Amino acid sequence: MTDSKLILTLKTLNKEELKAFRHFLCCKLFNKRESPILLFDYLKKELKASKPKLSKEIVFERLFPTKPYKEKEMREVMAYLSMPLHHFIAYQKLMESKEEETIAMCQALRKRKLFKQFEHTLKKASTLQQESTLRDSEYYYRNYRLEQERYYASTQKSRADVTNLKEVTQSLDISYFTNRLRQSCYMLSHQNTYNIDYDFDMVEQIIQEVKNKNLLHIPAISIYYYCYLAQVYPDQDAHFKALKQLLITHAELFTTSEMKDIYLLAINIAIKRYNRGYRDIVPDLLELYQSGIDQGVLLTNKVLSRFTYNNIVTLALTQKRFEWSKSFINNYASLLEAAYQEITYQYNLGKYYCEKKEFDLALKYLYLTASSDDVYINIDTKILLARVYYEQHDIDAQIALVDSFKKVLNRKKKILGYHHISYKNFLSCVSKLMALNPYDRSAQADLLIEIKNKQPIPFKHWFIEQLS
Repeated sequence: MTDSKLILTLKTLNKEELKAFRHFLCCKLFNKRESPILLFDYLKKELKASKPKLSKEIVFERLFPTKPYKEKEMREVMAYLSMPLHHFIAYQKLMESKEEETIAMCQALRKRKLFKQFEHTLKKASTLQQESTLRDSEYYYRNYRLEQERYYASTQKSRADVTNLKEVTQSLDISYFTNRLRQSCYMLSHQNTYNIDYDFDMVEQIIQEVKNKNLLHIPAISIYYYCYLAQVYPDQDAHFKALKQLLITHAELFTTSEMKDIYLLAINIAIKRYNRGYRDIVPDLLELYQSGIDQGVLLTNKVLSRFTYNNIVTLALTQKRFEWSKSFINNYASLLEAAYQEITYQYNLGKYYCEKKEFDLALKYLYLTASSDDVYINIDTKILLARVYYEQHDIDAQIALVDSFKKVLNRKKKILGYHHISYKNFLSCVSKLMALNPYDRSAQADLLIEIKNKQPIPFKHWFIEQLS
């Protein structure tokens, strides 16, 4: 019973929802039986325990102490509780949005031909729409549904000569274009990642219609319009620039979850441009990252991923943006998860001083993170130490580090997953760099070409710098 759909669903309810659901369950409109209430009360109590007693036999005995266990009867009681639970979840979802609740009321009143109440509720729904701060895809879909309700009401009242069909069509176009372009951006991203082919013929027609109808002044359309074009034409900078500016300017018009998706799409587009050799994209990418963090869309429960933090610092340092990097390291460390905050901060300071060639300060911080239990911090520290030892011509320390590095990679291969290839490539290139005759220009040139073509490899810019 522990893994039953009923238990898994109940576990998603918070304290307030559990209390509300019991009131819901006691309403005879939704449940006329006593057994589901008894079952709910038992489960609510047991789910708080460290070792809940949830076997069907034990639960049945507690509910019906005088009856012998019957599997069929137990399943029926569970079903009697599951049904109102699902109704409650649906009710909760409807009540989340006052706009959705009011539109549902409009539909119900119209179907009953209560047109006076319908007009009052429709006016209320329209006011709620206009007062909303959001102008996302859901907003335009609600606009369409309201215009549709208005049209249905006019035809029911035998006023077919005066309709709002033009408004219905316009709101439908905007809603459809927004949602179709949005979905197409996700499809393109998925296609590029997993090599799956999708049909985009319809989207090309929508792109043309958006231009013909002059709809780019609507942020919900223009953002996905430029996001789509930036993915289709990755070498054309104008599309990404327009997308970035629209995101930063209009972020407040979208829900946090939708804006997070768009930011991630834009960041991935920028990273792909960077990997294609467009290094001038870095300032735009860093601005996107910082804007996304400042607006909270790149945070999860107000926490910044340490991987995102690391990536931003690395990206800025590859462009020698030392002042910006130091400011970011200090100002945003407090957003990191508490368990990783100090060690991530120390590692990035070590990385910062390593890039600045201030090796004594770099070693001060890297020695603090070298023994970290976090496998990624541990390995990334080894990478930076390898660089420092090479530039300081500390051959003994370099040899010992490379040997230690190989052992860690062999032990942690499964944990590292696809990152293992990246780290292995770095180690291979370091070994070749160490063995290189500094006076053999031909061998240097060959290694430089090999490293430029090798993918993936961390801190490629450092190898190029050493060989150039």
